[in-house]
Parts: sequence; C-alpha cells; structure tokens
Amino acid sequence: AATNCCDALTCAEYEDCKVTEKTIDDGSTAQGSTPATTCCQVDSTVTAVAVEGTAIFVADATMEQARTAVHMMLAELLSVKTVDITVTVNSAAKTTRARRLDVFTHTATFAVHFADFTKATAGHTALTDLTKDAAETSLKTQLVAAGGKDSED
Repeated sequence: AATNCCDALTCAEYEDCKVTEKTIDDGSTAQGSTPATTCCQVDSTVTAVAVEGTAIFVADATMEQARTAVHMMLAELLSVKTVDITVTVNSAAKTTRARRLDVFTHTATFAVHFADFTKATAGHTALTDLTKDAAETSLKTQLVAAGGKDSED
C-alpha cells in the first residue's frame, strides 16, 4: 500500500516524526495529505524520556498565545522539534483593587520528549542552566511572534 506525504516530499524527506517514531521510507508522495499520520510509524526501539516543568509568567496574551510562545521557546532553546513538546496553559486575569487588567498570569506546564536518557539529561541541564534573563528574552520574543504583548510594555 502506498503511503501519502504532503507537498511532494517523499516520506524519507519528511522530518517531523516524533522521537518515538521512524520515517517510513518507501519513496511515495501525494500532495495535500497529512504526513504525520502517514509518514511516521512507531519505533519500538525508542523509549522516550520526558523532561517536565512549569513556567509561570505575566503577559498581555491569550491562553493560546502563551501556549504557542512557550512551545516555540522550548523548541528553540532545546533544539527539539515542536512535535516532541506538549504544553498546557492555565491563565488567570490579574486584578488591581480598582479593575481587572488585560494582563494574565499564565501557568504553562510542559513536557519535552527526548529519544534517550542522555539527550533528556542534556535537555534538563540546558533548562536548569538557563538564566532568568535568557528565558525572559526568549519568551518575550516568542510572545510577540505569537501576537501577544510583553506585560511591561
């Protein structure tokens, strides 16, 4: 049975399989289909190791903008593919005594999946070594890219 891939990529060229999956290399292409479901198959030799964490920040951004920003920030900082990161965000509006502000406190819970323990350890170390300034700078950049605003502006 032929496998479908999108945008005339062969499955061998498709790179967005999760770390727990392998690319089906049968040379097939079919434009417009969803490659993730058709070019990737579970690789039973890989047991992914997750690095989990929580990021809490205040920003003028929707829950979805905050989720996207954290997702992209982690992908960039840890050099992992976005398919290997899951992020959930809970947002609560900040209020002053007088009024409700447009600013939310976002609590992002994330899991980054690595192909093995060594890579997971390196990823964990990279997160642990991240300075507050570096994290804030990256997050601000990603928030703006996602359509939100940094809270201090």
